[in-house]
Amino acid sequence: MGARYAPRVVALPLVGRSATLELLERRVAAGAGVVLAGAAGVGKSRLLDALLDRCGPEHHVERFTGTPAAQSIRFGALMTVVAENPASDGASQLAAIRSTLLARASERVLVLAVDDLHLLDTASLACVADLATRGDALLLATIRLGEETPETVTALWAGDHVDRVDVGPLDDDATAALIDAVLGGPADTDLSRQVAERAGNNPLFVRELLLDALASSAVVAVDGRWRLVSPLRPGARLADVIRARTGRLAPGELDVLDLIAVGQPLAMAAFAGAECDAVDRLEAHALARTELRDGRVLVSCNQSLVGQTIVEDMAVRRRVDVLDRLIDRHDAIEPAVLRNALQVAGWCAEVGRPMSPDIADLAAREAMASLDLELAASLAEETAARTGHCRHLVTLGDVHRLSADPAEADACFRRAHHAAESEADRVLATKRRALLHAHQLGRPDIAVRLAATEAEALTDPVLIVDLERFATEHSSMIGRYDEAFRASTRLLEHDDGRDQGTRRAALNSLVYAQVMLGRLEGVDGRIDECLADADAADWTEVLWALRTGVFIQRGELIRGERALRSRLEHTSDQSVGLGATMQLQLLLYRAAPSIFDLIGITRDELARADPFGAMPIASGLSACALAQAGDLDAARRALRSVPDAPADARAQPFVARGRAAILAMTGEPERAAAAVVDAGRAAVASTHVVFGITTLHDAVRFGHAADVADEMVAAARLSTGRFTRALVEDAVATRDGDGRSLARLATRFHQFGAPVMAAESMARATHALEGDSTDARLADTRLALLTRAVGPFLTPPGAPVTDALTERELDVAAAASGVRPSREVADELFISVRTVDNHLRQVYRKLGLAGRSELATALGPFVAPPEAPVSRS
Repeated sequence: MGARYAPRVVALPLVGRSATLELLERRVAAGAGVVLAGAAGVGKSRLLDALLDRCGPEHHVERFTGTPAAQSIRFGALMTVVAENPASDGASQLAAIRSTLLARASERVLVLAVDDLHLLDTASLACVADLATRGDALLLATIRLGEETPETVTALWAGDHVDRVDVGPLDDDATAALIDAVLGGPADTDLSRQVAERAGNNPLFVRELLLDALASSAVVAVDGRWRLVSPLRPGARLADVIRARTGRLAPGELDVLDLIAVGQPLAMAAFAGAECDAVDRLEAHALARTELRDGRVLVSCNQSLVGQTIVEDMAVRRRVDVLDRLIDRHDAIEPAVLRNALQVAGWCAEVGRPMSPDIADLAAREAMASLDLELAASLAEETAARTGHCRHLVTLGDVHRLSADPAEADACFRRAHHAAESEADRVLATKRRALLHAHQLGRPDIAVRLAATEAEALTDPVLIVDLERFATEHSSMIGRYDEAFRASTRLLEHDDGRDQGTRRAALNSLVYAQVMLGRLEGVDGRIDECLADADAADWTEVLWALRTGVFIQRGELIRGERALRSRLEHTSDQSVGLGATMQLQLLLYRAAPSIFDLIGITRDELARADPFGAMPIASGLSACALAQAGDLDAARRALRSVPDAPADARAQPFVARGRAAILAMTGEPERAAAAVVDAGRAAVASTHVVFGITTLHDAVRFGHAADVADEMVAAARLSTGRFTRALVEDAVATRDGDGRSLARLATRFHQFGAPVMAAESMARATHALEGDSTDARLADTRLALLTRAVGPFLTPPGAPVTDALTERELDVAAAASGVRPSREVADELFISVRTVDNHLRQVYRKLGLAGRSELATALGPFVAPPEAPVSRS
């Protein structure tokens, strides 16, 4: 049973301010006053207390505090001094106060310590400023940011006697120390993280949030460590702090703050007239903040905890009234610019108000973007049933398309086309049907016919051009990449800069065709240009999939893995669907253990949403990886729901490769080779050239190089990818029994970062080379080193080699290949130096090497991967 909290008074300890305190001490020692400026609760007064504690006997401290209550009273803050010096006029009173304070200090340095200097009444502020600027007193004061600061105060640090020092929130480590101090014991990591995030590292908010949590038993001590056992919510203490901050706001400002707290973030378009001025004042009070995001000015509470506390403290009737006002305002916003429709839908549900069809439709699309397909379907079905409008039916069709229900999607798009009241709506429905047939139903011929038929029926020339652009942009996806390459190239060569829409369509089409054909000249710059201009998340995913294909074809597997990981770390979006599927292919070549984690993630995400029909491709690649790792049951499960011949031409070679990998691992290489030869030829014929080459190469791995080598050479005639051409050369060398070329290609595959491919080529080299030769023994040694680097993936054995290295000789050779002295090798292997040298003599003799330098050249690149692999997980 966890220990519970007993109420107690908790003072704010001083943590994380050592450097600031030392700076302040140095300034005070130099005779300079200091004004500490910071937000409410940031710890200015606590820091001032610590600074005063360090004042020595040579200082005399007088402490004053500015308050709103005394601000209207002449000399209200200095009343205790005034009482000793009654005077009839202001000048006499000021002189008397000055004399009294200096007399109290006697021979010591007079220190005026003032909390909330900006709240002093005008007379008191004038007196304090006069003493500080004349050099008669050292001023140590605090001011609160977000409140009006008199010119008399700002003039202080413009002079020579006072410095301003800004005090910000604590850092994470200091906040963790503060949390432990408030709790009186260590807090677990999750509790510290949540408190720090919610409180914004503000010490006062940290303490009040923790004390509220302790009072409600949301935090308990278990085995000597404080843990969170229920949601962290602001309570009465924090509500009191926030009320104190908002208590002096005007009624109009309070109304706007309530709107912001409940609806944040809100677009400035939701406010008008005097409310915009109120937003400005709230921002000046550090209660609200505005930021430019996605071309809109958004308003939020300056700290999320402030907003949540206001909402938690709000009466139910007041919240309903605020929500009604927010809904009314958003109903008036033009739907084309409304970007928080899902939030508005939630407000409508909370107060029981029906939402407008346009907002419901936008909310469904926002739900789709976040992959909440169940919510998207609910909103879209209700809206389409209410209106029967074309665009609402298109939204419902898109939900079914993402949910991998193409038949229902096609029915919705047909209904939308029938319900269209304008040519623009008919074009929209036609485009959606064409995409569906091209990508998910595997019928590019129908997609082309739909676009052509609709274009003939149109009268609006702008829409005709738009549909033609659409066809150009998606021609590479539909097939015949050679034709798409030529057409797109011609369009770009004659581009005069006047029609950016046509240029963008042609550029997208060209990039897609380049990658599929393996013609990579200039593709990097074009992909960058397309990414910069991409106006949809799904097209961005396609472009990243294409970039992954470029990494693979160029043999830049390690760089590609690093780039993909960097993208995951620096974007909020998950790389799922088509993009993650292409990552599977890259990690398969890399023999990266992280592929097995990515298999599960990818298949789960594609089961939720698969707009590009990538599931068969992912299933085929998953089966390849699992089969090569020896898990044949899992490999079969990966293909269980995939047809042997998917309708989508892009998927066919991948499914064939997965099935062939299983056949090969179960001792049926003939059937395996036949499967990939048929699929590879079909892919090349449909201009999926790179897919075709990689599929045909699997036949080389299964012992049928003679059947495919010439076809691979012809298919790769125009391809420029180094990896793709290495596959072709590998097929030719295997067919010709060229052992030395196979050994060189194995080295190249290893440099690309493809250890399994390198091991397989080196194994074929041992079969091609004469077994009793130094070349054969060198290839056998390199194969042994490569086999150690492929992790869970299986590689074929090499041919028997006469007088091959023993396991101990291999260990010594690997350790010494970095030109390391025998003593280091001996220490690493726990053997004597003499034993190391004896083994090395045998290694040099067997491999025909002259010494350590030649050993490093021959084996060094194979001892470790060319670069440490980057793991997605």
